[in-house]
Amino acid sequence: MASRPAVPHSPHQAVTTARAAPSTLEGSAIPLAQLRSLGRQELLEILQRARGQKALVLDTALRGLLACIVPEGTKFLRQHGVVHLCRGLHSDLSFLGPDGREDEPDHVLYFVRPSLSNMRLVAAQIKKRTAQRSKSTTSGRGGGGSMGRRGTGQGNDSSGSLGQPRYLLYFVPHKTFICEQVLADEGVLDCFAEIGECQLDLFPLDTDVISLELEASFKNCYVDGDNTMLTTVARSLQKLERTFGTIPHIKSKGTQAAIALRRFLNLKRQEYHQEQQAGISTTSTFGPAVPEIDTLVLLDRAVDFISPLLTPLTYEGIIDEFIGIHHGGIKIDPGLVGDADPKEAGGRGKGVGGLSTPASSSSLSTQRDPVTIALNSNDALYAEIRDLHLEVLGLQLNEKAMEMRQTYARVKEETRDGSLNEIHDVVKTIPALQQKYKGLNLHINIAEFLKPTTGHVRFQQRWQLERSMVEGETRYEDLEDMIAAYEPVTQVLRLLALQSLTAGGIKASKYDLLKREVVQSYGYEYLFALGNMEQVGLLRKADSQLSNVVFGSIGSAGFSSSSGTGASWTNLRRLLRLVKENVDTSVPDDIAYVSSGYAPLSVRLLQLSQNPGWAACPEIFKLLPGPMVEFTQTNVGGGRGGGAPLAVLQELDRVIGTASSGVGEGMSGGGAVPATPKGVDSTTAMAGKGGKMLPSGKKVMVVYFIGGVSFMEIAAMRFLSRQKSFPFQIIVCSTKLINGNVLVESTIENLQNQLRR
Repeated sequence: MASRPAVPHSPHQAVTTARAAPSTLEGSAIPLAQLRSLGRQELLEILQRARGQKALVLDTALRGLLACIVPEGTKFLRQHGVVHLCRGLHSDLSFLGPDGREDEPDHVLYFVRPSLSNMRLVAAQIKKRTAQRSKSTTSGRGGGGSMGRRGTGQGNDSSGSLGQPRYLLYFVPHKTFICEQVLADEGVLDCFAEIGECQLDLFPLDTDVISLELEASFKNCYVDGDNTMLTTVARSLQKLERTFGTIPHIKSKGTQAAIALRRFLNLKRQEYHQEQQAGISTTSTFGPAVPEIDTLVLLDRAVDFISPLLTPLTYEGIIDEFIGIHHGGIKIDPGLVGDADPKEAGGRGKGVGGLSTPASSSSLSTQRDPVTIALNSNDALYAEIRDLHLEVLGLQLNEKAMEMRQTYARVKEETRDGSLNEIHDVVKTIPALQQKYKGLNLHINIAEFLKPTTGHVRFQQRWQLERSMVEGETRYEDLEDMIAAYEPVTQVLRLLALQSLTAGGIKASKYDLLKREVVQSYGYEYLFALGNMEQVGLLRKADSQLSNVVFGSIGSAGFSSSSGTGASWTNLRRLLRLVKENVDTSVPDDIAYVSSGYAPLSVRLLQLSQNPGWAACPEIFKLLPGPMVEFTQTNVGGGRGGGAPLAVLQELDRVIGTASSGVGEGMSGGGAVPATPKGVDSTTAMAGKGGKMLPSGKKVMVVYFIGGVSFMEIAAMRFLSRQKSFPFQIIVCSTKLINGNVLVESTIENLQNQLRR
């Protein structure tokens, strides 16, 4: 049977296809396209094993990510036998052909994240489908319909709907025993002819950003104490080394980072022994002989909770804050796209430089399906303006608009007065000019759409409130006023956490009052959220004599030892120069421009890694949670993948000895491990063969955030990479791209409040 489109085309699809395209990854410091190729090959092998017609059922969290691995999208799927792309796990399985009749495929392939909720949805879907088929076949022919596993026959005859499809289940990126147990408990485990893994983990979102895109990574690891995700991190590190060579220099800070690092080293050791036993040569190297990556920095999100809680003031950060960037793109009203012809712009409302502005609020309110717009370096203008401060953004867009008007005027003049050859040359440039126009118009419309929010007095007050807290002030009355005014609960919880983190906890009398007011105003379910915030370390009582999971234990030099005075945060703020006055946002000279005065703590640590070095700053790292380790892998470029010195392994085992049982125990050890583990000479630890030198004279540093990274931090790291004094080009890797709302919402339990009216 001929292949059919997997999904129907929407009216806007042809217009927005190019704009929804994932990054081409051209110009990346390392060939990230290889990661895309590996994922593509993994998916292709699974599709080719299932011969015949196929239906794909994707977990909702994976639908938007598929394009990051297969840019061709549904075209690629159709070429390999996919005739149905089901809407997800929450809808019924339906296989209707073009004629509206049932057209059952030979195989139904599930690609899902390994979560208990997904398993229950899969089970419910299969049970309902099986019941429907049983009823249909009983009424039609009086047979079939059992829930047993189907045979391995291919069923390639034209009447595919007469046979029972084979169900195949693939966990992304790995399967877990408990998920299989849930399927068994639901009675559908035997329905699957195959249960396997599709190891799609590292999704390259842009030329300098890679993400695992694990939606619940922070909640699972920090709130629920399930560090299974750290195994995924370890496997992704193994893939990085296999692809780009053994990474010579490795640094980590934080307990979760140390656990992930230890598991990564264990995986390398296990693979080495397996190859030895199999008689495979262990003298070959991973990836290229000269490593593409020189330094890996693993950072635990708990080392710096403050940065993602603050409001970003860069263009990309603001888009994520108020629109939401998911899998490298945004969904917006078609009215903001502004695909009108440039000649029509003068007849409508005009924005900066005479370009069209967004439609009025009444027209935008018309119900239309949102369009997906990719935000990546494919758009040269976006790559240029995404890290600009809001104060500079308008001026930059105005300049670009004026340049565009002058260009169109010149084109018009040349086509009127030029020779035939000149006119021909000008005509060839028109498509590129139109593309530039549409891109500029899009960003002007988005900026205008955001302006009422960013220009509102409440936005300014919110920034001032955050800044005062960062500078060590207590603003309990303002928090009470926000609760009384029924401000969005995520904003209240963000500021509550920020106040606690910067003041060494919240004063006991105010602590109970604020908790009570939150519960009374927003509902009892937020009592669980407050408890989760306490467990994670985002919230605590100033005079509490309990160990804090984030800032060390009693008597250590961490935040919790200051008995509510906030002295440790004050010391960190001073030692790391986290707050800077009079920042020049137009020509910035410091990473603090990203928030008009606050330098992200995590990025300051990257600066310290080279000047003067982590080992030279013990007084700083003692104020931060979790162990700190740095070493050079032995036998880089010689043995099979290299490895850590024995002293490093022993030190990691010591510092995470109790951490593997959960977040609480692992992060209350207090103090920091010396940068150079015992028994390792400091000069040896920082020596060894380095990574490949880029044409710019820099080497590549991969900064891997466990628990998520914010766009404000990404902007700061891009700024740092552009500085001549910084010897690295940074590639950002993370378990998830987050902001303050995402961080706080991870602590909120999904409870149904039956008492809400």
